[in-house]
Amino acid sequence: MNKKIFLIIGIILTIAIILGVLYFQITNAICLDSDHGKNIFKKGIARTIALKDVADAGVIHLSGDTCAIKDEKASGGYVIGHSSCAGDDCYVFESYCKEHGEWGHKIDTQEPIQCPNGCNDGACIPE
Repeated sequence: MNKKIFLIIGIILTIAIILGVLYFQITNAICLDSDHGKNIFKKGIARTIALKDVADAGVIHLSGDTCAIKDEKASGGYVIGHSSCAGDDCYVFESYCKEHGEWGHKIDTQEPIQCPNGCNDGACIPE
């Protein structure tokens, strides 16, 4: 009885692994986010890992959460890379994984999100 259960579990795990490998090969890339999405109160890093059949296979692209100050004169409208900031022009550039419609998989990207209580070390300060 126990041998049958272990055999069935082994077959199921093998199928799951094969399907997982096929899924990643079809999508050509995976994206991982250490703070699991748009979490402005925790510093994180989003990573895109290119797999096969793309020009940059094996390359890892990283984008990390960082404090930024809104400045209309700056390139892109923000000065990024500050260790901290406060006030109405204080933002966190939040890194996360976003669906890329053209490629059919997720890639890392950044979005400025205002920090009402300030930003420190890549995370908004909670109330």
